[in-house]
Amino acid sequence: MENPTTEEENELKEVLTKAELPHFLTVFKSSGVTFELLPKLTHEDLKSIGMNLLVDRINLFKAVTDHEGNVSKGCTPSPLSELESNFLRATHLAYAIIPRAIRIFFDSRHPPINLIKQLDSKEGELKSCKAVYQENYPILFSSDGCTMVKSENFDLTLLMALLRNFTKIKEPVTTWNKMPKQADTSEGADLVRIRFHRNALAHNTNATLSNKEFHDMWNELKDNSGGW
Repeated sequence: MENPTTEEENELKEVLTKAELPHFLTVFKSSGVTFELLPKLTHEDLKSIGMNLLVDRINLFKAVTDHEGNVSKGCTPSPLSELESNFLRATHLAYAIIPRAIRIFFDSRHPPINLIKQLDSKEGELKSCKAVYQENYPILFSSDGCTMVKSENFDLTLLMALLRNFTKIKEPVTTWNKMPKQADTSEGADLVRIRFHRNALAHNTNATLSNKEFHDMWNELKDNSGGW
């Protein structure tokens, strides 16, 4: 039987691997972070030891929660093929994690305390924008009954529309409707890539991704949202 130290180290390694962060094992060990400490860590704790990407921190928290749930229930995850697992992981990143990162980016450009005034000042311009729909008005403008604007009430489609037409993110050279060239690392290009990848997942009728497709998409999505 393994001693507790080895057993705990194996659990730490397992969680980091599930979160796609096995390279942090050495950092955690040198910083005195044990498996038992993982559930108690905060975003600030993780940033202090070098885990600077929001996506990485959220993935780690999810892996810890999943691990604890499986242990407490005495169960193991339903068997999935590697290609199905690739698809589910990419979908979680694109639809659960990326919107949070984009919302943080939006809030950094438009602090919540000033947002309602800023939106009201551009009300006419935004209402004439085809990408901002009438059903969005009550959560955007005081004249439509909104008393407190919160970006957490915006879905990703609305956030994207506001970033393009309100924040005035510069349009990529290849336009908003084509996948940008790899060398284009502008904010506008990152938004377009995220939209294209999400659409690709939404229209993937097989619900699978090859290892190459997964790693290409995963790395690009992480790179596109990491700086936000």
